[in-house]
Order: sequence, then C-alpha cells, then structure tokens
Amino acid sequence: MAPGNREPQLYTADDVPLTEVAENAQDIVDYFNNEAEQPFMDLFVDEVDQQTFIQEINEARPDQFEPLAEGEFPGFQNDTSKPRYNELTIRTTEYGKSLGMTQKYIEDVTSDRLQGKIQEVIDGATETMMDDVFDVIFNSVYDGSGGLWFEIPDYGSYEFDDSHSHQVPDTSALMNDVSMPGSAPYTAQEHFEAAAEHLYHHGWTGEKVALVSKEWKFKLKQELTHDATYHIPMAENLRNTNIRDMDSVQPGGVTVIQSPYLTGDEFLIYDTNIQPVKMYTERELQLTQPSGGPVMHPGDIINGSATLDYGLANTNPLAMVEFSGVDVDWEASQTRY
Repeated sequence: MAPGNREPQLYTADDVPLTEVAENAQDIVDYFNNEAEQPFMDLFVDEVDQQTFIQEINEARPDQFEPLAEGEFPGFQNDTSKPRYNELTIRTTEYGKSLGMTQKYIEDVTSDRLQGKIQEVIDGATETMMDDVFDVIFNSVYDGSGGLWFEIPDYGSYEFDDSHSHQVPDTSALMNDVSMPGSAPYTAQEHFEAAAEHLYHHGWTGEKVALVSKEWKFKLKQELTHDATYHIPMAENLRNTNIRDMDSVQPGGVTVIQSPYLTGDEFLIYDTNIQPVKMYTERELQLTQPSGGPVMHPGDIINGSATLDYGLANTNPLAMVEFSGVDVDWEASQTRY
C-alpha cells in the first residue's frame, strides 16, 4: 500500500498494520494460556485454584476411615481451644518482560520479525516458570530440623517424627536408613532404589523421576552393556516433549532426567503422583500496557510488556529425596536396564 493511501495508523516495514500485529500477539498469548502443552509443568507441578492449603492435625492417614465408639462422630474434637488444622498459603509474585515494541522499532522491521520477537518474550515465561519450579524443588527437601507446616503421618509399621529427614548426605546413610541388603560398594541402580524406598515407606508408590547430575549419568552409562541403547533426556527437553514418549533409562523403575542444576554426585528422586509443588495463578499471562492493565487497543502494545502473576509452594517437602553425594561408595556393574 502506498504511503499516501494508508489509513491513519502505524505500519511495519512490510506494510502490515499495527492492528494485525496486536491481534497476532494476543493469539500467541491465548495459545500459551489455553492450548500450549507443557510436559515439564505437567510432570512436576499441580496447578491449583486455591491459595490456601489445609491439613488436619493428627490426621494419621487421610485416605482411611477411623474406628468410632457409639455416639462418636468422625473428626469430633472436644477441646475447641486447640486448632483443628494447619494452613499454608501460596504467596504470589508478579513477573514481567518488555515486548520491546517502540514505534520506531515497529516501523523499521517486518511483521514476521515482530511476531518472532513477541514469541521470544512469551517463551521467556516458560523459562521463568521452569527456573522457579527447580528452585522450589531443590531448596525445599525436608532436612529433619523441624518447622514442617504439618505433622508427618505414620504409615504401616513405620512411625515418623519431625526429625525424619529426606536429605541424605552419603551412600552409608542412604543404605542404612532403608536397611539395604548387601554391602558397599553399591551400583548406581541400587542408589536409586534405596532413595525410592524413602518414598515408599510413606505409602507413596507412584511414578518416580530422578533428576541427576552429569556425573550420575556417566555412572549409569557404565552399568549398561556395550550394545545397549539408552537416552537420558535433559530437563530442558521437557518443555515440549512428554517424558513418557521418550525411550529413557529406568533403573529400578525410576525414570532418569539430567539436570544442569545438579553437580558432582547429587541426585534427587521425586514422586510425580504426589506432585507436592503447587502452582497458584493469580493472573494468567497477559499483554500489559505501559501504564498498567491489559492491552485494550492495538496502540497499547507500544512500549508494553508481557506480565503474569503466580506463586509456587512445596506442600509436601517429604515427597522427594535429595542425595547430596558427599561420599559415594559406588562401583559399576554390567546390568542392562
């Protein structure tokens, strides 16, 4: 369209009107909020619609009935001066990133470049959430020092108090805590099996995922026969690919994922059925005008940004086990998984 025939609005370098650019940007945001698959979040995070979590005090097994005397009612408590439950509130944080859409930039570049730039900004939201999830996972494993927001329920013949830790420093502690048969040195698979036992003795029998350092990846490699094919995916690959669709290594029934957040002989095992990391979204991703508030008109994206408001909390710091690898008593075995 010749400049003299243009309607009075902003155009890109390839004559695409700002209205179309703004519509495409909103389509990208809507897809992110409503349709985009996020296998990583599905694996590690439970998205919830409540900001406050409640757990009954002295609730031994929330999935079991309790014996009742005649005239007694379930959960009845005579002493009303004592609290009936504990509460945990997920605190939210607002995040944002500039779209970089100045008037001059819009006029100087093509619409494809603008759309690509907007997509890069939106992709940054996924990166931010992944970083936050890893931060919660790796910094909230219970260490037995007290301060849990709930009482640890007993399970079967196992009894627990608040000194029960899921941070394990070395091979000796890992194996002794679960009475692992045999003697040192232990294989990499036996390390994973022992760590998983720390979850099984709470009754958590769901799918187990191990986040491992590159050192543990190499240990596992040495335990494969020379002709075995295997794949240990990077955690970042789970942005768009479901771990269940990958031909991955599963020693002892534990799916292994390499994480750049771990170094040395560290690994962490996580029960994905429990999904203790909860995510509460106060406000979904939106295009935000410079003065605040959602973009209402095409011109609002000039100097605008993308923002979202959410919070994460580990509601069960015992649903994962961290092996810090201070002292690893290990040797390779020739075991094909």
